[in-house]
Amino acid sequence: MKARGNKRIWPNDLDAGEVSPLHRLYSRVIDVEQKSLGIQAIRWGLRPISYLYGAIISARRRAYHQGLFRSERVSCCVVSIGNLTVGGTGKTPITLALARELIKRGFRIAVISRGYKRTHVSEKISIVSDGKRILTDVAHAGDEPLMIARQEPRAIVAVGANRVQVARLIIRKYTPDAILLDDGFSHLAIARDFDLLLLHADAPTGNGQFLPLGPLREAQSALSDADLICFTRCRSSQIEPMSFHIPTIRSGYRVIGFRRLDSTDITPVHRFPHKKATAASGIANPNDFARILKSCGIQLNRHHIFPDHHPYFKAEARRIATSSRLPVIVTEKDAVKWESLINQEQKKSVWATVMESYIMEPVQEWERFLDRIGEKIREKKSVISGKFQDHGV
Repeated sequence: MKARGNKRIWPNDLDAGEVSPLHRLYSRVIDVEQKSLGIQAIRWGLRPISYLYGAIISARRRAYHQGLFRSERVSCCVVSIGNLTVGGTGKTPITLALARELIKRGFRIAVISRGYKRTHVSEKISIVSDGKRILTDVAHAGDEPLMIARQEPRAIVAVGANRVQVARLIIRKYTPDAILLDDGFSHLAIARDFDLLLLHADAPTGNGQFLPLGPLREAQSALSDADLICFTRCRSSQIEPMSFHIPTIRSGYRVIGFRRLDSTDITPVHRFPHKKATAASGIANPNDFARILKSCGIQLNRHHIFPDHHPYFKAEARRIATSSRLPVIVTEKDAVKWESLINQEQKKSVWATVMESYIMEPVQEWERFLDRIGEKIREKKSVISGKFQDHGV
């Protein structure tokens, strides 16, 4: 699949003053509209590395399929949520949506993440939430796992590089009915019962090139491993035709409201008191965030753009919070870091954008996927129950 029309792959036309020159250069390299001789020369230099990466990653997946590498199976149902490209497809919001739906159906759900860019990694495994209370901070959890734990307090959340070890610990301590692997499509060391694959609606496979020449971290042929494909961040009813016979759904984002960082109250969009603001974001697709704020009727005076998962410094956050008389609006992912960096007075002028993913259509395909997960959960619980009975327990 190619990018549609003349749409830029990862546009970055906002105020990128906080982003390093190297990061801005790389954005130009993977932008198909950039055709200067200098950019073309860099692409030629990166092409052999990209080809080698693609060959290795494709061979690795084939090795797992053929049994040359072993995927470890755990006792409960495992669902992977992931993508073909690096960052920006909305894995965490969809993981949250899936966790909520399964919890509504009465299942005990655990979410496992790698805890990407958490600053304290002395503990190989960190329990972020036991499904009742949050047990650690953003430094030990990472921004996205802590965000999941806060937004869905009924979910067990844990992080660790070795997903198999994390899963076994979680099963032993909390006996969940299902484990959701946030960003788990490429983590083949743990066997999964279902793969939910996400594709950004604007550029499903980026520029179609492997890292570092493009955003692909898996071959497009890996699409056939998915049980359900979800086009994320959709703004229209049109979906690019797929060449695979795999169930497909569309999802979108909607803003529920805004939460001031010194409060837990959410102000609905139509009651938000500010029409002009400054934004700050450390996410993969800052333009999506800017478009969302614009759709809420908010005019941005400036947008401070940082790399994805940016580890803010205290002075950095406080400078942004006090550099303008306008309120500062951040993403929820950034808010979990900002809350420990700015003082109580500064929190009064900083707002987090409260958003959720929702399934646009076809809803029945989403419901069918949830039903299949429920059936697998009951099947595995029945097997475990039978084993206990066989042993006279």
